Amino acid sequence: MSRATAFFALSGFFLCLANAGGAELFCVTAGCDIYQGYAFLGLSFYVWGALAFGAVLLFSLLPLLRERLPGGMIILCSLLLVGDALFLAYQVLF
Repeated sequence: MSRATAFFALSGFFLCLANAGGAELFCVTAGCDIYQGYAFLGLSFYVWGALAFGAVLLFSLLPLLRERLPGGMIILCSLLLVGDALFLAYQVLF
């Protein structure tokens, strides 16, 4: 994993945490207002985003995890992208 991966994962982690706390960073449309209160399994989507970015950050920073699970990062990122695509499809449809 590169330092860029860790940087972007850390940036996404803090952005999601800030927005979960009500900061509304980079919210230039009414979409943020519409989905602010949405939750899945009791956690807001911002918290889920922070958890996902945190998992990517963990994989990128811990060499032992990368050595033991060489395909783990690819699988993790693929699952996160599928989840994001499903959420975006939901937003478009509703």
